[in-house]
Amino acid sequence: KLEDIFKGKTITVTGEITVDHRTEAIEMTVEDTSQVLIEGVPIAKPEPAPEPEPAPAPAPDAGDLTWEEALESAGETATVTGPIIEVCPGYQTQMKLSMGAPEGEGFNIVIMDPTQFDGELEDLYVGKTISVTGEIAENAWTGLIEMSVTDPSQVVVQE
Repeated sequence: KLEDIFKGKTITVTGEITVDHRTEAIEMTVEDTSQVLIEGVPIAKPEPAPEPEPAPAPAPDAGDLTWEEALESAGETATVTGPIIEVCPGYQTQMKLSMGAPEGEGFNIVIMDPTQFDGELEDLYVGKTISVTGEIAENAWTGLIEMSVTDPSQVVVQE
């Protein structure tokens, strides 16, 4: 929910300010997430729940990479299959799925716009094995290996 993303944080929003002359309400329409910048120190994350034991992953399709193989495959476009361990906040409005191991130790999947998904990411993916398709890259700031998801069709839950 957007409230959970912004609650308790200082934000800067760019855009055109308008005034409703009937109510004298000041408004700004946000058409793109790039108009919103979260500033300051984020609210501390709650203590994480104990890590669930991931179910054994089904064998990836021929040509799919495991999350471990993806850590050595920056620069490639591929499908990566593995278990989702947790959901973490990302930069600004993004969210991250941690595949195979907790954030910083496994393969990170950056969800650019969580509002495109039908439900909470934790409910949709944590404890499940997924396949995600896209370009594997090294994050320039953190050095972590990750894949950006710009469309929900890039993510498939394995049955």
